Amino acid sequence: HVRIKAPAKSGTQYFNYKKYFSVHLQAVADANCKFIVVDVGEYGSRSDSRVFNSSNFYELIRSNQLNIPPPKLLPGITISVPHVFVGNQGYPLKPFLIRPYPQTNTDPAVLIFNESLCLARRCVECAFGLLVAKWRCLKTELQLPSGITFKSLSFSFCMAHNTISSIVYETCEAIWSTLNTEFFPFPTTSTFKRVEKEFFDRWSFPTALVPSMASMCV
Repeated sequence: HVRIKAPAKSGTQYFNYKKYFSVHLQAVADANCKFIVVDVGEYGSRSDSRVFNSSNFYELIRSNQLNIPPPKLLPGITISVPHVFVGNQGYPLKPFLIRPYPQTNTDPAVLIFNESLCLARRCVECAFGLLVAKWRCLKTELQLPSGITFKSLSFSFCMAHNTISSIVYETCEAIWSTLNTEFFPFPTTSTFKRVEKEFFDRWSFPTALVPSMASMCV
């Protein structure tokens, strides 16, 4: 939700369950926490599932216009499974969208599955966290000047986030590859063994023996 100053005569259309006025910013992020799909502008009062079902992104999926790869075999199974998007509990279960089981299901296997799904969804959570950290104005109520829409502004923020993330990554990679051999020599096996021996000599028997342990030794 992008917090906004409610437009005149909009009533409660923009008033969300978090008790403030907003527009929806719904997005898909990749493994590098970059936005690859952004949909923004729906009323804040609408649910995630309703926003998703009425989005252009949903229509593109339904009409097979996203060039999603065909189903493939996963290791250890003999049934082909489709590529899917991962959503939270606010989204509907679809052939192309997977979401956690309801929290009322306490089966241990289900709990493990939900936890794994939560870890997979961390990419988009981090993407939104980084977005807000870069532009803290998104935490406050936005009141835009004439000619600028919430949609265009939000798109700009997301695209700038992707660009900055790429620049930072590529810059760090270039610095590392340039300075690695000269300033950061990679440790060898002998280095590991020397460190291991140092810990063993200092913290092994009898140096690390405490009174409670000594009483158990013969």
